[in-house]
Amino acid sequence: MDVTIRRAVENPLQLPEIEPGIRRALVRVHPHGVFFLLEEPLVLVIAVINLHHHADAWKARL
Repeated sequence: MDVTIRRAVENPLQLPEIEPGIRRALVRVHPHGVFFLLEEPLVLVIAVINLHHHADAWKARL
């Protein structure tokens, strides 16, 4: 998980934008996604969600 969040902080624009302003980084060993938005100079994590069970749950946290 730390590697995924570090990747989002270091290169946020390289990760896909799944909704306007919202990006997602996939955790490699688990079926989780880290959903975040970029507000320079910050990367704000909205949610870390199990994609097999709660794929749209991050939307409720906006």
